[in-house]
Amino acid sequence: MGRGVFLPLNGKEVQEVLRDVWKRFLQKPLKALLVPIESESFISPGLIGTPDGIERTRALAPYIPINTARLLQMLTKLEPPSEPIGVVARPCEIRAAIELRKLKQVAEKNLLFLAIDCLGTYSLRLYQEKLKEGKIEEVQVDQSLIRDACRVCTYPVAPWSDLRVSYLGIEEGIFLEALTEEGERLLKESGFELEEKKFEKRKRVLSELLEKRTLNENELLHHQQEELKGYEALLREFSVCIKCHNCMTVCPLCYCKECFFNSPSFEFEADRFLNLLQLKGVLRLPTEILLFHLTRMAHMALSCVGCGMCQEGCPQGIRVFELFKAVAKKVQEIFQYEPGRDPKEVLPLITFREEELKEVESRLHDL
Repeated sequence: MGRGVFLPLNGKEVQEVLRDVWKRFLQKPLKALLVPIESESFISPGLIGTPDGIERTRALAPYIPINTARLLQMLTKLEPPSEPIGVVARPCEIRAAIELRKLKQVAEKNLLFLAIDCLGTYSLRLYQEKLKEGKIEEVQVDQSLIRDACRVCTYPVAPWSDLRVSYLGIEEGIFLEALTEEGERLLKESGFELEEKKFEKRKRVLSELLEKRTLNENELLHHQQEELKGYEALLREFSVCIKCHNCMTVCPLCYCKECFFNSPSFEFEADRFLNLLQLKGVLRLPTEILLFHLTRMAHMALSCVGCGMCQEGCPQGIRVFELFKAVAKKVQEIFQYEPGRDPKEVLPLITFREEELKEVESRLHDL
């Protein structure tokens, strides 16, 4: 599998073993950890600076309130931390952070990514119900109840991070796999001894999971083509949109400091609306709904990591994720680009090759 540290459970829960690891990281190498914590019986991302707060960490809780990449942009965009911070996050969050790094929105200095395996997360309402019932299972997540985005996610394991925290398909323990020199240094400075390890069962478990997720993805894309294809279908789906911009606010890849749709360009005098009314006979308010969604789709489709936070944040139940997933899939295939796969892989939209337009034209023709 790789080079790292195997930690047996010895009768403990995976979450308990992880807390022991976080304590060791905070004793010397790291100044702080950005990790999901329990806050008033609920889960939210938080910064932990001392081993005393480790008992509140819930890295495996099957709920994601906000994509951590969004927080990293807030924390590091102006200036990187002066001391190292460990970022404990799920694969979709790591991938989004990598994309934001390429766009100069997240710092590279003094951030170490610690990617945890992910079986998926529940919606807010379902997670709250399970909390009340006391039925939260963190390692064996019910695959029939996870969010739509998680059902079709083909990245239960992060393709890149400094350290990969693996437990899927590993019996009686977890494996801390160092993928970079920084990750290896973190383990050594924490007093761990590294070794080469292979886990054959893990390969089988991940292969079976990916096979199911791929089937789910194909079903979702087929459903999108059947029900949400074309101008009229889009108008129907977005007809309940109230233009609250929640989907944009929670999206980790919508990074503009000033959004065009929040600018004076969309501040009209009352007579402007009356003029539009004369042309149409009936004027639906708020206006420019479809323009907003299509513009946002074009803006970030190439870097969309499919975290599904857009749909989670929609108060109207619009299938935002399903639409964005279908568009992002095609756009990424055209450019042969997978967001968050490798921090060294150049983002196509910030580079230029003279022959690339002919290549893209050819691929579009094949579609």
